[in-house]
Amino acid sequence: MFYTSFIRYLYPRKKLKKQMVKKHHSKRFNVIPVFILLSFSLLLTSCTKEDSFIEPSVSPEIVSSDLRTNNQVLTELFGFMSHPDYLTIGNSTSENKVLSYLKNNGGNMLNCYARNSMKSSSERTKFAAFCRKAVSTYGIKLITCDIRETSEIATWDAFYTAYPDLRSVVAPLTEKEPWVTNDYAGCFTLLRLTKAMCNRYGAKFYFYEGWMGKNYAYPQRAVDSMVYYCDGIFLSNYVSLTDYLSTQAGYGKWDNRIKYRLDQGSSSYGGITVAAKKFNKLNYPIIELQSLESSFLLNLYSVTGLNHSFYGSTYSNAKSLYNMSNSDVLKYTELIGKSLFYHKYVLQAKPY
Repeated sequence: MFYTSFIRYLYPRKKLKKQMVKKHHSKRFNVIPVFILLSFSLLLTSCTKEDSFIEPSVSPEIVSSDLRTNNQVLTELFGFMSHPDYLTIGNSTSENKVLSYLKNNGGNMLNCYARNSMKSSSERTKFAAFCRKAVSTYGIKLITCDIRETSEIATWDAFYTAYPDLRSVVAPLTEKEPWVTNDYAGCFTLLRLTKAMCNRYGAKFYFYEGWMGKNYAYPQRAVDSMVYYCDGIFLSNYVSLTDYLSTQAGYGKWDNRIKYRLDQGSSSYGGITVAAKKFNKLNYPIIELQSLESSFLLNLYSVTGLNHSFYGSTYSNAKSLYNMSNSDVLKYTELIGKSLFYHKYVLQAKPY
């Protein structure tokens, strides 16, 4: 019945009878070319879509309901960037010292510079044990580990395969920084492949955002890729103490430099809200990242400084100013926490 209907579609009614006489002789020869043509067309379409994924903004076929992010309201996250000079994974004394310090200072997140902990099975075993302890004993909600190159993705594959209980709490965080290296092609590839890996395990993927799109021909497209492939952004707020405390227009605790990157961007860098709106990603997670280097905010938090709490009123102030953003920013993004760069300066501000 299907074949008869198919023949009627291909040939005029007056020729149908003649063609049906030849049915048994021509059946295989009529159908085979059609399926070959369809298969070839599908192959070309598949290749075209894969190539276009580098810059989502120029790929209308990927803007679909699949992009709608149902980001549930997350627990607010507070932490800092740890460093192997001050945290030895596998050494319980070192681990407990750092985790206790984090917890006692109101932290529930740790952003680890720990690429070496992912390189071998034995190191991954140590890292997994550390992560489990951080979660079960110290109440840590999120642990990130930096990833820089596509060659490292296989180690994450191995980690998530061996430790499925950590898929929801341990996530890659990339600091590829193409606005510094100019390697945007490499960054787009890393984003695409890392997100594909995370999708296989239901894991999250985060991005350290300084000035995405700067030194690139299409600034907004670069931010589009970042937002499309990543599940949240650590947005740098690296300002001097003078600028941070300034009451001058455009400066202060949530100044124009962070506002514009979060919102509409500029001619030289893209806007996160623009991208999130494009892909209908509601409440896209944003974590403020402050630097405690001496040229930035070390003296704000130091023992002789103005504010001894890492995550108290300074975060509340940022949240209040963020809540004054326009409706699109508040709809498509959500400020959910704060992290500090990095371990060395955190300890200078507030020693053990």
